[in-house]
Amino acid sequence: MKKLILSLGMALLALCGCKETSSVKESEGRIVVDITQPEKNLKMSDLFSDIKYVKLETTSESLIQYINRVLDFDGNLLVVDRDNQSLLLFDKDGQFIKKIAGQGKGPGEYSKMYDVAVDKEGRRLFVLDAYAQSVLIYDFDGKCLDSKKFGFWAQELEYIGDDKVLLYCGYAIMSNGYVKENAYPTFFVFGLKDGTITPFQYISNEIKPDEVASPASALASSGNGRTYCLNDLTHEIDVMNEEGLERTLTLDFGEEDTERRMAFVKLLEEKNNDFQSLGRMKHISVFSIVGTDNYLLVSAIELKDGQVRHLIAYSPESGKCISGNKKWNEPLDYDIDGSMPFRHISGDGDKLYGYVMPERLLSSESDSEILKQLKEGLLEDDNPILVIATAKPL
Repeated sequence: MKKLILSLGMALLALCGCKETSSVKESEGRIVVDITQPEKNLKMSDLFSDIKYVKLETTSESLIQYINRVLDFDGNLLVVDRDNQSLLLFDKDGQFIKKIAGQGKGPGEYSKMYDVAVDKEGRRLFVLDAYAQSVLIYDFDGKCLDSKKFGFWAQELEYIGDDKVLLYCGYAIMSNGYVKENAYPTFFVFGLKDGTITPFQYISNEIKPDEVASPASALASSGNGRTYCLNDLTHEIDVMNEEGLERTLTLDFGEEDTERRMAFVKLLEEKNNDFQSLGRMKHISVFSIVGTDNYLLVSAIELKDGQVRHLIAYSPESGKCISGNKKWNEPLDYDIDGSMPFRHISGDGDKLYGYVMPERLLSSESDSEILKQLKEGLLEDDNPILVIATAKPL
């Protein structure tokens, strides 16, 4: 089989001491997940110290279609709504303040906003304009300071310090200038000052964009200077900092899953678009990663007699990992008072952000006083309720 990945430097793998729980262990850069264990839920109290709900004010100017990301923006909440092409600023209590920037063709406007990142020290906001293939730079007042063109398709963005951003391109075909040994990159480091472009994490150019779906989230950052870059075909996660590659982690779901996944890749490389054959591989697919100061949260799906969902939390500091798995539903016990199922979407510092749709909250039969108070005056067509969970050390 053609070599799938040309790693930046496997020699930089960190050799951590083995830390183990009942289902997961981390040793020498490998996060080993035992998928043979019976169904097991994680407790929310294992991951979070508290849960807070914020009703986001609903006005004609602050309507939200979908929350893609939430960022701490100088003590306020910046909500990214890609469907409505809106960057909405709310205070910590959910009161709408204003829109930041906007879609258009004029100076300082973006044509198609795909992702957003923040430089808190430099008080700058970065907007990934996928159509213009550029990064727009704003100050915290929303004034456009500059626009930097990188010149190819990208769909995710993270700021890694030293005036550099990470760009994730998914499986979009790059220009021939970036092809290396019959492979093309899925990530780039883009220097905002000097315009330098450094590609990494290559995959075989036999695999085309229409043959495999990109993960929902392949980039995740933590407040301690680390950014995680997922390759869902190899289950490798490059850990980056402003100096470059810190180490590479590998999610190991067992020998049988590795064989199925490599067979899946081989079919793609052989141009076998028989989706029945591809579907029979039943390998585990990692579909999102979310970072916090205390751990990386990995979500994966296994097609095994139905859909089995896996949730893995990994601490890069201690090497400790915990996991849960459950058929069809997320493997979490909502044992914190007032907690209920929510979709986690992004992390920032020690906070993990998610949301609950009003109709779901209104239909909840929970006896929690917290949820009862949230229902008061709530309408089904109101904005989503923001969930802010404080991540605790594992």
